[in-house]
Amino acid sequence: MADSGSIVPGLSNKYNSQATIEKIMNKKREKVDKMNDEKKKIDETRQSIGEVSQKVLSLDKSAKRLYGTGSSFENKIGESSSSQIATKIEKTADRGEYSINVIEKASSHKIASIPLNKNFKIDSGNYQISSAGKTVNIRFSGGNIEKFHKEILDQAKDVVKSSIISNTSKTRVLVLESKAVGENSEIVFSNDNSKDLFKKMGFFSESFSVDKSYFLNADNENPFVIEKDQSCALDLSGEELPKNTSVYIDLDLSVSPNIDLAENIDNDNIEQKNSSDAFSEVGKSSVMGVELPGDKFILNLPEKKLEETTSESINENDVIAEINNNYTKQSLYSIELETTEGRVPIEDFNLSEMNETFSFRLDEKLPKNSKLLGISFKNIDSETKLNVGKIRLYTENQEGSENKIVFANELEKPQDAVLELDGLRVTRKSNVIDDLLKGVSLTILDKTDGDVSLNVDFDYSKMVGDITEFLAEYNQLIDMINTRTSFVGSSETLSDEDKENKKGSLSSESELRNLSLKLRTIIMNSYPTKYGAEFSMLSQIGISTNETGGGNKFKGLLEFDEDKFIDKFIEVMEKYPDGVKELFAKDTNQDFIPDTGIAVEINNLLKGYMQKSTGFFDMRDDRLKRMKENKQKEIDKYEEKLVDEERKLREQFLKMEQAGQELEDSRKKFDNLNK
Repeated sequence: MADSGSIVPGLSNKYNSQATIEKIMNKKREKVDKMNDEKKKIDETRQSIGEVSQKVLSLDKSAKRLYGTGSSFENKIGESSSSQIATKIEKTADRGEYSINVIEKASSHKIASIPLNKNFKIDSGNYQISSAGKTVNIRFSGGNIEKFHKEILDQAKDVVKSSIISNTSKTRVLVLESKAVGENSEIVFSNDNSKDLFKKMGFFSESFSVDKSYFLNADNENPFVIEKDQSCALDLSGEELPKNTSVYIDLDLSVSPNIDLAENIDNDNIEQKNSSDAFSEVGKSSVMGVELPGDKFILNLPEKKLEETTSESINENDVIAEINNNYTKQSLYSIELETTEGRVPIEDFNLSEMNETFSFRLDEKLPKNSKLLGISFKNIDSETKLNVGKIRLYTENQEGSENKIVFANELEKPQDAVLELDGLRVTRKSNVIDDLLKGVSLTILDKTDGDVSLNVDFDYSKMVGDITEFLAEYNQLIDMINTRTSFVGSSETLSDEDKENKKGSLSSESELRNLSLKLRTIIMNSYPTKYGAEFSMLSQIGISTNETGGGNKFKGLLEFDEDKFIDKFIEVMEKYPDGVKELFAKDTNQDFIPDTGIAVEINNLLKGYMQKSTGFFDMRDDRLKRMKENKQKEIDKYEEKLVDEERKLREQFLKMEQAGQELEDSRKKFDNLNK
């Protein structure tokens, strides 16, 4: 376009050509402005269509979340009454309430060396460590304990963890812990090189096996008989017993009648003994003020102060019952362990005439840090003899002649998880248990203080969240379409400008109004569920276009009170557990693909609008894009025309100015001739 402000030198601009040309061109440019406004409206329409498209896409996504594999109606959650159990619940889990008691948490194996000088040297070599079926080979070039620790961290990180503790300024303790947990996670030093090193570092010692039998009777066949008030002892002070290993003792014991004594007792006395069954009598005696037949009792009864009772409260039967009770508690045989820390009585022996073997674990009876010196036996029963047969002293495991490894500083023993589910005791080799309940994975964080509850149920929070999100997306889309497709009727008394301003940006898009009507129909329809007409509509869970009696009935917006909706929803889910799910999506032809329901129908409807290239939104956007391009071409062509017209106007006005200038020059010449 030519410069509108330029003036040809030498011309007078007598006719005000510049302003005239400007007025003419400005009038012609009004059409360009109008065409630019039309192009801008195309952009605005295109943008508005795009925003509706995005809102349709959001509604479609929220509808899809209500059915299919991602449906929240399949979700379950597990709520535990204890923070010691974490849960992960799959969709396949069965609803129910369970009682769980974690007795033991599965633990790793953790062992430590003795305190070692910080410069403790370890020779180069290959060292093997095994745990839970995995073996790692540590190649070490030699060095101090710190360097060895780093090589374990680097090369054995999948099998064991390693740490260094500075217990003093000059000594270090190496600690190894298995990565796995459970009884099979025990740390094992696999080859001889490893055993020699870790034994030298004080991780373990080798405990020998013991299995010896002893007899008090010289012939080693018949039991040794102990009469009344007799005692004997087995000297074990010279025996060396293994440390840190379970040692057991078997005692073969029985009793037999004292025949000599039995021959001197007449029948009356035998009957009397049987009647009291607690004491022997040969005269009279007084106990707590009551005179009873018999001489002195075998039992030494504690004397009671007379002021504690009165003659009215004394009952002979009560006295005899107390005597009998005290008598039965007193052992007739004394069996004791002789130790460096004193005597330890062995109790709870119910002997009979049949030979029986009584076993007990020695390390559970001995005082800490004491040594076994022997076993003593004593008989204080005048009526029976105590018979002592074979006495066996042995370690727990007798597997050939192999020595057993005993860890010197076992910080944590490897053990399985032990728990009870509804009273049933189960064990697992891990703290993550996913095979106990269908679809439920339990992670044991610690032992529980008794039974804790685990409730597996629907994830109501997720369901309500997905439904309310769907309703919100639906309402936003309907409201957007209503607002942007609004138009002004011809009967309304408004100016043309006001009518134009009141119109929606998509007032000419009748297809969007059709979309709104179709969506409203889908929402209000009934759908088949397994409960029939009893449960078939969205309004039955408290959602409708006029739930609160507001003015949204004719706008198509859904209304619901969120607090009431949650209560109503849970109530409906309990009564119709499959109904809500089928209301949104149901497979009616058994092909495993949902074919009816609110979410399915909405998804099917929106597919036609969102289809790539051939869908409404893509086709409409493409059309608007072409309209904009055509409008721009029209603008460009018209602006070129304006440039040409302005050029012609300038040429015409230039000629006119030139002609005027020539006339003025001629006039001046004539004026000069007349002078």
